[in-house]
Amino acid sequence: MRFSNRLLVIALTVVLMLSLSSLSFADTPAETQRRAEVLNELGLFLGVDLEVFTPDLEGLATRASAMAMVGRALGWMETDEWDDDAVSGFTDVPDWAEPYVALAVDQEITLGIGDNLFGANMHITERQLQTWFDRAMGDGDTWEANVELDNDTALARAALVDGTWLALQETPVDAEETLIESIVADDDDMKYIAIKGGLVAPREVEIDPDDYDVTIDDVEKGFYAPGDTLTFVVRGLEPLTEQEISVLIHRGGNGFPFHSPIFVGGSAEVGEIGIVNPEGALTVSGVLKEDLPEGPFAVTVAGYGITIDNTMQLMVGDHTVVLGEDPDPDMENDLENGNDTE
Repeated sequence: MRFSNRLLVIALTVVLMLSLSSLSFADTPAETQRRAEVLNELGLFLGVDLEVFTPDLEGLATRASAMAMVGRALGWMETDEWDDDAVSGFTDVPDWAEPYVALAVDQEITLGIGDNLFGANMHITERQLQTWFDRAMGDGDTWEANVELDNDTALARAALVDGTWLALQETPVDAEETLIESIVADDDDMKYIAIKGGLVAPREVEIDPDDYDVTIDDVEKGFYAPGDTLTFVVRGLEPLTEQEISVLIHRGGNGFPFHSPIFVGGSAEVGEIGIVNPEGALTVSGVLKEDLPEGPFAVTVAGYGITIDNTMQLMVGDHTVVLGEDPDPDMENDLENGNDTE
């Protein structure tokens, strides 16, 4: 991503305007945790441990960590202005934060706290964050004007995650893409993560089933039982789109109805919905229902404008799954007669 100086300032304001009083937090800590994990996959939030991802969402954010996260969210490392060896001029900035603070100084976003100090280990507050925003907007030094804003309550790291999450989905002034769209524009792997995470909308394309050779990978052969997890991969789909794959019993046994889902929580109306990866593959996984009757099934995998009949031959009980290939004669005989196989 390449920001001009002007666009860099505009984009920065989108993040910094999300101060403590106006910040919209996730509904639950679990959602903030999920957002943190997605941002970590994108390389935008590193946590407090570089070996094992540790978001420390309840911890308080320092000015240095806040500036670093803002910089990563804006893709500063990919701009012409970025310099790994840049020096901020402050005496209290740790080495890892120097490039971020130096660029913020260059953009006149931060002035420090005086005495040649940035206040790197101090906790970021609403008043400080709002003043950064005002300076980025070109409103001058509004520190005194923002005197009524909270300068005592520290901002939690959870707030940085939620604020960055919302800011990434904003479209800067005079821009045609959101911040996250700009960041992942030329990287399909990052775009895949952003789509799965809900930061970027899936591609919308007109699908002609005749244009696609859809196949299904073999499932590892072995014994399955109700409650087990069954996973397979559908290939040949349109990359970076959202697709629905229905996995249904095609013919039943012991009175089991036709076209019923085999996965817990599934329904005949709604299949397994997922994002197709950059290679055109969609992983489908689910837990086999506990009330599946014993005996052989043929399973229909439907979606993408096509139906693949009898794709899986499934034995419930002590059984073997054969996916994407014809069973051998002995197994076919077992399936027809309802015998368990090994």
